Amino acid sequence: MKRSALLIAFIFMLAGSAQAQYYFGKNKIQYTDFDWRVLTTQHFEVYFHVEEEEIAQIAARCAEDSYRFLENKFNHRIVKKIPLIIYSSPNYFAQTNIIPSLLPESVAGFTEYMKGRMVIPFDGSYSDFARVIRHEMVHTFVAHKIRYVMKTHRRYNYSGLPLWFEEGL
Repeated sequence: MKRSALLIAFIFMLAGSAQAQYYFGKNKIQYTDFDWRVLTTQHFEVYFHVEEEEIAQIAARCAEDSYRFLENKFNHRIVKKIPLIIYSSPNYFAQTNIIPSLLPESVAGFTEYMKGRMVIPFDGSYSDFARVIRHEMVHTFVAHKIRYVMKTHRRYNYSGLPLWFEEGL
């Protein structure tokens, strides 16, 4: 009897608290059904929805320019096409299901390291848009270069650079 009580107590201690995915009253709602299109360039697959074709063209040019610049800076070439997902507004960007968590309003874009996707909203400023594309591409180049170096040296347990270091590049 005492053993079973200890076992049950131990099981309850192992079980974490059952929480919802988000804090109460903070659900991620998708208000829009996106009809996605793909614009393929030499180094990118730019995903956009129908109304965003002009922005996608601009994003593709900015991304290719940034790619050439960073390829020289890092002395590294990314072989696979890089997925670049564009949203025409911060409101559409907040609905993204690429990551399950809610995005704070201060997030101007993000790079998903596991799949190498860059996700960027257009906020109305072309110069900010180009800057964020280049900034997120730095994260992509750093991740690819580190994976390449670690694989070359047969090291597979590296967790990556601290984010503060990458943000400063």
